[in-house]
Amino acid sequence: MFSFFELGQDSIDWMEAVRLFEIGSAIEGAGINIKGLSVLEIGSGTGFQLKFLKRHAKCAVGIDIKSSIFRENQIENIIEYDGRNIPFDDSSFDMVFSSNVLEHIRDIDGFLVEMKRVLKDDGLGVHIMPSRSWRLFTSIFYYPWMLLSGIEAIVKMKRGLLIDKKMQQKIMNKFSESEKSGDIIQGKNRNKYSYLRHIMLPHRHGVRGDGVSEFRYFSTKWWIREFKRNGWVIVNVFPTGLFYFGHDFFRFKIPFSTRRRLQKYLGSACNVFIVKSR
Repeated sequence: MFSFFELGQDSIDWMEAVRLFEIGSAIEGAGINIKGLSVLEIGSGTGFQLKFLKRHAKCAVGIDIKSSIFRENQIENIIEYDGRNIPFDDSSFDMVFSSNVLEHIRDIDGFLVEMKRVLKDDGLGVHIMPSRSWRLFTSIFYYPWMLLSGIEAIVKMKRGLLIDKKMQQKIMNKFSESEKSGDIIQGKNRNKYSYLRHIMLPHRHGVRGDGVSEFRYFSTKWWIREFKRNGWVIVNVFPTGLFYFGHDFFRFKIPFSTRRRLQKYLGSACNVFIVKSR
């Protein structure tokens, strides 16, 4: 059933369709033949992209944190780890892949070093990350999404179709995570206004800045600098070629063919970074 604010099957189907397009765009755009490669995926989520990698690469494994919101929807065996230390030996893989993951890692310096450790000397990193366009339009459409979500919640309450206890707990956990990460004002100053601020202002997506300053952190220049600063060589950077935004309530109502045309004028939602460990 379609929902504006619950992680239902419609949301998962939409995300999987987007991720399939993006991983295909990344591999094709990079000109990589992964048939003979061993691949590690960071942050596998449901395992949908891992399934793609297993089908096309020599071998592929995926890792994710235990607290992943997609844990109950996993379709592949995914190894759980602590989010910092990759549980593999040095020089284990030909390629490390991630999709919309690195922006969520607080100690990005340490993790870039850790990824380099498990890569072979001639290994490649392929990383898909949200762009400035995604951040801009996510903020613009935040308020329509909030309005529609509120209407949906009211309608469900009137019909007695309240969110189940599992979903209530997920929402509370997400709210608690926002408090810990600094999205909500902490300490003595925390009051009803801080909660109002949390609701009224677009939320940050990653772990740096806020809903406004993320525009800087999602720039290609910022990520290129971070990769270079940690000893990575930039091979190529290019857009995935699909327009969408966070809480995209249009989903399948806008065909991918139209979204591909829109990205030429409004920008691609994600960029692909191809990097070498040496």
